[in-house]
Amino acid sequence: MTRQNTNSSPVPVLPRTLRPFLFAAIGYLFVVQVALCVMSIRPALEGHADFRTFYCDGYLVRSGRATQLYDYEVQKQVQNALVSPSDVALPSDHPAYEALLFVPFSVPSYRVGYFLFIIFDAALLVISAWLMRPYLTGLTAVWPLLPFALFLLFFPAGIALMQGQNSIVLLALYSGAFVAIVEGNDFLAGCLLGLALMKFQIALPVAVLYLIWRRWRMIAGFALSGFVVLITSIWLVGLHGMVTHARFLLGAVNGLATSGDQSRNGIFPRAMPNLRGMLFSLGGARLPNIWLQAGIVGVSLLVLWWTARRGKHITSPGSAFALAIVCALLVSYHLQLHDLALLILPIAVWLDRACQKSIAGEWVIAAALPGLFFVQPIYLFLTTYGLLPLLSLPMLALLFLWPDSDR
Repeated sequence: MTRQNTNSSPVPVLPRTLRPFLFAAIGYLFVVQVALCVMSIRPALEGHADFRTFYCDGYLVRSGRATQLYDYEVQKQVQNALVSPSDVALPSDHPAYEALLFVPFSVPSYRVGYFLFIIFDAALLVISAWLMRPYLTGLTAVWPLLPFALFLLFFPAGIALMQGQNSIVLLALYSGAFVAIVEGNDFLAGCLLGLALMKFQIALPVAVLYLIWRRWRMIAGFALSGFVVLITSIWLVGLHGMVTHARFLLGAVNGLATSGDQSRNGIFPRAMPNLRGMLFSLGGARLPNIWLQAGIVGVSLLVLWWTARRGKHITSPGSAFALAIVCALLVSYHLQLHDLALLILPIAVWLDRACQKSIAGEWVIAAALPGLFFVQPIYLFLTTYGLLPLLSLPMLALLFLWPDSDR
């Protein structure tokens, strides 16, 4: 792969006949996103949001009890005392260093901390769009604020925002890494990717691809920040806490055969919009667990191998990084709907390239596939009927149809 700055390419123009439809779609997405926020705010304030866990993680670190981060009974006691009573706790299953991010948000009450984190997440969402905007010249040619609209109105980003999740933090890190890669600073990109190990199941496949592509500075930066992340986590919870965390993760792999196991671990494979969710939905009730796990690993390795070969022929480093994100989301062993907030980065890159189509029909065809991810009723339908793993199909199509370059 040779470095190519996306700014050097000619600015495409969207056919004028499509602009009214585009602005009508933006208006519709805005109304639905606002409705999502209005409907989600009350349950979240009552403690029915993922921020429940993060808030208590920050409290445990702030109160000098970081070694108890992975103690389920302690989590349940603290969550019931600080947030709201519940028969079960939302277990902490992320690397310990992430809890440092939530320490300042745990100082006020849960409700105040939740609102502050929403503001923080919203600011990061705007910053992510601002970082990407100079490299989305096709989108800005259509409308200068279009990159911001795409990032703010992407449905999974709205879910992450209202859940108080860390997916938007990750989006900001990956957006920064994209900019660093395009500008030729692979080491900085690797450092940012290492900081994103709070969702290591996504960061590690990206790192593996860059290892295969022999981008050694990227790998060096990733190794350095990954080492810092590891040492910080050990400092917080100790070796015993790290072992407890590892045992929980291994148990989550092998102990999800029944709905009770899934509820206890807070992990529901049939709700994952990735390859694991698809294969688990197809064979989870029919195949022995060892065969099911072997099938998931085999298919994931095949997709990773194909992406590695495909990436070698992509001339634009930014486009290759976007492709790596799509692959990582597909092969990630654990993925929730809000994690798809990361998908807006490759979608924005794809749509930016589509904007160069001067004929309306060509532009519509090029934008149709990523456009599916903006149709909120699709998410609601798939969630209602337990079909979220079907989202892996258009993601696979996005992966296999990825263009050779941004232009």
